[in-house]
Amino acid sequence: MHEPFVAFIQHGKTLAEAKGLAWDFPIDADGSSNLGWNLTELVNGNPPTRYLRDLESDAKTIMVLNVRNIENGLPTVLKKPLSTAWCDLIKAVACDQLFFRRNTIIHTLGNVIRPLKVLATCADFLEPWQLNTDTVRETFDVAGKVQASGKLADQVVGVIKTLIDANHLAEACPLYPTLSIKRSPGTNNRSSRFTKSKEQLLDDLE
Repeated sequence: MHEPFVAFIQHGKTLAEAKGLAWDFPIDADGSSNLGWNLTELVNGNPPTRYLRDLESDAKTIMVLNVRNIENGLPTVLKKPLSTAWCDLIKAVACDQLFFRRNTIIHTLGNVIRPLKVLATCADFLEPWQLNTDTVRETFDVAGKVQASGKLADQVVGVIKTLIDANHLAEACPLYPTLSIKRSPGTNNRSSRFTKSKEQLLDDLE
């Protein structure tokens, strides 16, 4: 297993332990759970209560993949639990975003974990450290079909740049400079806040 990936998971487990969280919780056959982590309670937030407990492939991504597969005479993709490594990464990301970086639950779930699940769904049999340029490009294209505005595709690029590459989680890192991805139609020319570097954000503020 890739050493930086192992280190990032351990970072998440350390943060979870400090909060008294049980790292493993039971999931059913499709990857969902009645338990999980009550994120709102963990950060002393206000209702509505939000959880981290669904560790399955992304349903809307599967719909897009299956349209493509049917058109090309390929087997359909079924909803299934994510691999242990992808589940560990999602949990570690939740802990890092909420407890270390102090980001909001909405940002964590919507801008980081959702595109990460889309990436995991498109990666299929690949573990996080096995991600490559082709898989990321495919995920970008699929995400553009899942959400026509291009926002989800932009978030996928953001996850690659600020999470996978920044922590060298994949053996093929850096992935972002090799992508040469054009933004999806309908997306404005400005990069989202999530894909911008700290230096770019400071320049914008000035």
